[in-house]
Amino acid sequence: MGRVWRADDRVLGRPVAIKEILTPPWLPAGSAADRWRDSLREARAASRLCHPNVVAVLDIVRTDRPWIVMEYVPAKALHEVIDERGPFDPREAARVGLDILAALETAHRAGVIHRDVKPQNVLLADDGRVVLTDFGLAVVADGGVTVPDQVLGSPDFVAPETARHGVSTVEGDLWSLGATLYTLVEGVSPYHRPTVVATLTALAAGPPDPMTRAGPLAPAILRLLDRDPRRRPDAAETRLLLENAATEAPHKRRRRRLRATLAVAAALSLASAGTAAAVGPVADPAPPPAHACLAPQPRANATPIGGGAEPNALPAGWTWHDDATGFTVAVPSAWSRFPAGAAVCFRDPGGTRTLAVDRDVAPGPGGPRRVVVSTGPGRAYALSWFTDDAPWPRDEPLFRLAVSSYRDNT
Repeated sequence: MGRVWRADDRVLGRPVAIKEILTPPWLPAGSAADRWRDSLREARAASRLCHPNVVAVLDIVRTDRPWIVMEYVPAKALHEVIDERGPFDPREAARVGLDILAALETAHRAGVIHRDVKPQNVLLADDGRVVLTDFGLAVVADGGVTVPDQVLGSPDFVAPETARHGVSTVEGDLWSLGATLYTLVEGVSPYHRPTVVATLTALAAGPPDPMTRAGPLAPAILRLLDRDPRRRPDAAETRLLLENAATEAPHKRRRRRLRATLAVAAALSLASAGTAAAVGPVADPAPPPAHACLAPQPRANATPIGGGAEPNALPAGWTWHDDATGFTVAVPSAWSRFPAGAAVCFRDPGGTRTLAVDRDVAPGPGGPRRVVVSTGPGRAYALSWFTDDAPWPRDEPLFRLAVSSYRDNT
């Protein structure tokens, strides 16, 4: 830990920030050599990075204690801004998230894992920049390898696997980004409790507290806060999710045609929960035959969505649906359900978007914009999303949310 001072560089005639390294009172006093080693590690990790969204480290000085000389950034930390003005608008929070993500990508390419991403360590500068600071817990792990270590970071923003196993990874930094975004829009961290022990217990026991203000940012936050680091989006997918949440650029009107789901060639063994894993684009082959869910359906066949009992946080307007055929999935609460052959279909009130669940298909690669996941020898399920061309870029994160929420209950 440390205390940051504003100072003047008398040689170059410029303001700088100096971090005075202090020994936390709850830790045994270490030797001067230990403090110097830790401070040098922080300075070296941060000095690897040159990016407008990362505070620049200029020098390190040793007296009776270490001092790290940094770029002076007139700014307020995100937690101070939240305290002063309240939670952020979801689109504004998404734009802040894109800048934090840019800083993390720079760090990760240099082999640096931050390990303490939180609102207190993100500055909103007077010049409009978003700046990631405080690399005091950072480690250098060339190639993005997992680094075993003691549990570090703030309990409200530490990834579950870090709290459980004491490891630091790129995926853990992305989880902390998700927790930071959650805090920006909700005003409180996803697992916050009155004490550290209660917070860590909540983190170990279940899903984050439900969101009420996240709006278009909810799909990105939910993906980043996935408890399984293997299912979290990587930096490229996170950027797409945040860009979709941050912008509402009009789409050019195109030739109307039904657009099915995002394609994935995914054959993997599921955990007992049966959750789908990664989703990624492939080239479009010839259009597939029309799905049974796209056939006109008598109104009498449609039934309201049934709410499930799972407490997992979902965006406003979404609910958990426990289907009588043996699965659970998150769907928009205003949609209706109807059967179509062996498939179960969910359609929006306007009839322009459809989610199809096929619970018994042959394992193998997905078709155009379709997810196929193997559940055992000779068994697989598929999820498909049908909509027009123009709204597909906005619908894609919603489809990913539905995919990541699917549970096979049989």
